[in-house]
Amino acid sequence: MGDLVDSMLDLMRRLPPTHVEENVASLVAMCPDYADDLLGSVDQPLKVLTDRATGKEYLACDYNRDGDSYRSPWSNEYDPPLEDGTVPTPKLRKLEITANEAFDTYREMYYEGGVSSVFLWDLDDGGFAGVVLLKKTLNASAPGEPSGSWDSIHVFEAAERGRQAHYKLTSTIMLQLVDRSAAAARGPKDDASAAKGAAATPGAREGEKSGDAKREGEVTLSGSMTRQTENDFPLHDPSSHISNTGRMIEEMEIKMRNLLQEVRLSCPSPRLPRASLLLRAIMVHDAGRARIPTARRRAWHFVLRAFSLSLASSIFLFSPVLRFGVYFGKTRDVVFDLRSIDDLEKARRQRELQKELVGFIKR
Repeated sequence: MGDLVDSMLDLMRRLPPTHVEENVASLVAMCPDYADDLLGSVDQPLKVLTDRATGKEYLACDYNRDGDSYRSPWSNEYDPPLEDGTVPTPKLRKLEITANEAFDTYREMYYEGGVSSVFLWDLDDGGFAGVVLLKKTLNASAPGEPSGSWDSIHVFEAAERGRQAHYKLTSTIMLQLVDRSAAAARGPKDDASAAKGAAATPGAREGEKSGDAKREGEVTLSGSMTRQTENDFPLHDPSSHISNTGRMIEEMEIKMRNLLQEVRLSCPSPRLPRASLLLRAIMVHDAGRARIPTARRRAWHFVLRAFSLSLASSIFLFSPVLRFGVYFGKTRDVVFDLRSIDDLEKARRQRELQKELVGFIKR
């Protein structure tokens, strides 16, 4: 069995990363007995699903899958419904709910859009593990505009050791960038001539004629990167797990994002410098603009402390205000003013939403 699974994994490493889903489905169809081993070993782009109970979007992967059903972090229910599906214990479920709220704030700060999900489960040795999922898709607004997607999968294990906790983090980022600027610059006449040339080629299939003409001049950059790290952090209460893992994931994403930037800079192709613009559009952090990341990191650490306080104590004090972003909203307005100016109507709606959330907590 091991040799067959290793052969399938070796084959996946040699196939184009843009077709990973189709290739995995083909291998599963050929070897259905090893479907679980293959699906658990190959990272695939995250799927966006909608919770029927709450209407919120969440991400689906192998870590919240049970059979053909996926568990939602918002309602804790499986879709399609599953009677005996695996769910976390009540204590871990409480921590999972708070972690989803915290990383939803992280997603808004660093990605300004996209979808995030956090799933936790118990381990046999008494600790617990979890996965933090983040996905951002950049759709092309015009035929010549670029597009891309960013998928982050952060799997961690937490082992409590007295007043400290040991964490193991494995992070995988799947990135796909498509630049169509050269194809758009060619113009419709060039596309027509390319299509005629493809049609005149002996033995050319009809599906290849128009497809190759449309993809000519298109640059696609895709791949994945995996990194691991281990750290020990103080453990004051169960809520400290959120702040500890939050800092680890933030630092890991920034490091990996900078590594992806270096890969782009080392490529001699004159068309790929536009990839840096796509990276900025997907993830706001940019090493060349130090003032913005510093402010965002301080605000994110402040939010982590707020979530820890709100989970650890039943007396909220200032934590409801911090938890739902009233203070962070002010910090974010200052940060956003460094890059752009929002209209007054949008700012007014944000203030009304903040007041509504604070009033809901006070009740």
